[in-house]
Amino acid sequence: MRSKVFFRDVDKGAWYINYICKARDEQLVGGYPDGTFRPGNYINFVEAAKIIASASATITSNPRLPSPNPNSPWYERYIRFLEARNVIPKSIMTLDQEISRGEMAEMIYRLDAKVTGMPSVTYSQLTGIPEEEETSQVEPSGTDGVQIYKNTKDGYQIDHLDSWKIEENTTMDDRLNSISGGEVVGTKFKAPDGVQAFIFTAVTQTCPDLSHNFEPTANPSPSRTVKLSGRDFKCADSNDGAAGSVGENTYCASRVGSNKCLVIGTSYFHTTGDALDEPQRTTVKRDISMMKVLIETIVYSFREI
Repeated sequence: MRSKVFFRDVDKGAWYINYICKARDEQLVGGYPDGTFRPGNYINFVEAAKIIASASATITSNPRLPSPNPNSPWYERYIRFLEARNVIPKSIMTLDQEISRGEMAEMIYRLDAKVTGMPSVTYSQLTGIPEEEETSQVEPSGTDGVQIYKNTKDGYQIDHLDSWKIEENTTMDDRLNSISGGEVVGTKFKAPDGVQAFIFTAVTQTCPDLSHNFEPTANPSPSRTVKLSGRDFKCADSNDGAAGSVGENTYCASRVGSNKCLVIGTSYFHTTGDALDEPQRTTVKRDISMMKVLIETIVYSFREI
């Protein structure tokens, strides 16, 4: 690393001097117009976005850092780069927010590990500038493996993984219909590996009665309240596994937007028995873990259209 001092307020004997010089050599940092680096200052989000995005674009063989746009703020292209890779944590709420070491580490980890299933903040959310309206129902979100699903019939959109198959205009099961006073028609996102695991979403005028779990007893146990991406959901469970199988359905509901109800259900099922069933059990366990991430993504990205 070079030892040349680029900034007048950085001591040549500082333990971090070589790192700053290397970052300056690679144009990852530029300092302030007055020739200082201000090493004692906290770093805000847009500054961190420039460093992380520039470093990633520098070390990858196919950098895709957007070109500068003279009509846009200097930081937009760096945030767009991170947004497209699903990197920005939900805890980042403003452009000038001072970030923690944990948030910096999380962004670097997501970028390096190519994490695509976790909720990520968008440039539009940080700036309050709405994106142009899109007309297609399913479209790339800018993140590898993640798409925007638009349900124009019920007036909402969410993010989902494109590897999960979409089945529209369907119902979850008779139990949900029975507690809702009629058929709840929505969309299933089915696991890609052929096992019976899916997430169901629907927007209804009223929320289903989820005050108790579904148990074959005279006095079923009360349901629970679950916080998903900062929103409270009432959730109830049912175990549907018959002899030689294991299965569970979960039903959750929360008031959203203009006095409507977001209904989310999950379902999985697999057989039990001999060793031949182990691959299926392993697959279902993986799908259950992924469903937890997908539900957070769905709730966080939900908005009315």
